[in-house]
Amino acid sequence: MPAAKQRKRGENAGFDKDLLDILACPACGGGLNAPVGESISCLACARSYPVKNGIPLLIIEKAVMPVKKR
Repeated sequence: MPAAKQRKRGENAGFDKDLLDILACPACGGGLNAPVGESISCLACARSYPVKNGIPLLIIEKAVMPVKKR
């Protein structure tokens, strides 16, 4: 099983905390949380961006919007 699949939920996939402090959501400018599995999420708008080979793909077109509850 790939190492990325073996990580426990909440581990930061080797991301430096200082890097997370300067990264921002390209859509709204909000801060990003530590990667969980294969994605990284915006704390403000909740868009989820994929992480491939340890690199977050912060491209708005690749973001997944959260499902709104009714």
